[in-house]
Amino acid sequence: MSTDSHGDHVHLYGESTGETEVTFQLTHDDHVEWETPDAIGVDVLEE
Repeated sequence: MSTDSHGDHVHLYGESTGETEVTFQLTHDDHVEWETPDAIGVDVLEE
């Protein structure tokens, strides 16, 4: 996966087809303030 940040949102791009998991973290002053409680499953499909 690669990402593209746009200020208040982000785009995620799959590098190859298949399954992966994503975890989001919100950081402040070099430490994690919040993290998704479970990884989010993602299916990357061919366009």
